[in-house]
Formats: sequence, C-alpha cells, structure tokens
Amino acid sequence: MKKEEIRQYIMTKKNDIDAVTLEYYVNYFNVLSKNKQILGTNNIETLIDNALSYASKIVFYDEKSEIYKQLGPDCKGLRDEESKKIYIRDNLKEPLREIIVYHELHHAVQTNKKMIKLELINRQTLEE
Repeated sequence: MKKEEIRQYIMTKKNDIDAVTLEYYVNYFNVLSKNKQILGTNNIETLIDNALSYASKIVFYDEKSEIYKQLGPDCKGLRDEESKKIYIRDNLKEPLREIIVYHELHHAVQTNKKMIKLELINRQTLEE
C-alpha cells in the first residue's frame, strides 16, 4: 500500500482524525508496509484498524497537565486505554518525540482484547 493509499484508508476509517495524528499514523504505517519482515503475515489494513481501535488520537501535554503531575518528569509518553489516546510530552525534541510517538503507536498495533483482559486482572491483583 502506498503512502497516499494509507492516508485515504485511515481517513475512511476515522474521518474526524486531526492532521497531526494522521501524519504520524501515515508515516508509521508507510514504514511498516515497506518492510515485509516487520509486517509478517499481517496485512496493513488490519494493523491500521487495530491501532485506531486502541489509540485514535495523539495529544501533547505540558508540565501543567494532570498526566505530568501524576507521573512526573520521567514519563515521556503513554497510551491510555480508556480514552484511546496517546499522550506525549510536548517539550521533547526531535527525534525523541517521534520515537516516543511511534513506540506508543506500536503498543496500540500490538494490543488485543485478550491482552487487555490480562492487564485488568493484573491491575486488580495489584490493588488487592
């Protein structure tokens, strides 16, 4: 799948996607589609669908945000399963910012329902 086809596919799946999130997604999946070793037996459409279902927006946050207050300066980014957003510190310089975005996006690509159930069980066990 070519870069523009990836863009169109994403936009048909999520027509309200913002420009920044769209660009990161297009670039990430463009690299995946060119590397057959990474892609493996998966097709790019399935991976895009999966990513969009577990992370549909990239949000940049600063030191005044609740995320920063809760997690502190060591946290550079995270994917929130409930809001389906990827949060990235806004003061990161390139290429670190891009690396962190793609790292979190990769988590979304790998996420599945079985894994979420396991995480919930582990979280409940830790709270007990």
